[in-house]
Amino acid sequence: MRNKPLPGGITQRLVDNPNVLLSDRLAHQDVVHTTVLHVQSGEIDNGGLRDIPFLGPNASAHHLHATFRIETIRHPHGGTFLQLQYTQQLVLDFNGLSWPHVSVANLVLTGT
Repeated sequence: MRNKPLPGGITQRLVDNPNVLLSDRLAHQDVVHTTVLHVQSGEIDNGGLRDIPFLGPNASAHHLHATFRIETIRHPHGGTFLQLQYTQQLVLDFNGLSWPHVSVANLVLTGT
């Protein structure tokens, strides 16, 4: 159960699908090329995910799924630039309770 109302800037649409932040940005861009990388890991014992030191005594990290999109974007005034869009979902376990942790970001390469 979540608190109501949602914090400022957070809409129900964003709660339902955090990736709308990325797709909304792409809607206004001319994408020339995209390379997509998918990463997935299961339980620690199955050869994947390691906890950061803070998590160790407080929670366990399990089931990471991430998608990275390296995109070449045509600049409206000529030329191109690179950006990285990513989304990652991680399940954190706190004393038997599973908590989804979602991160999305849009990073633009500047200074080239």
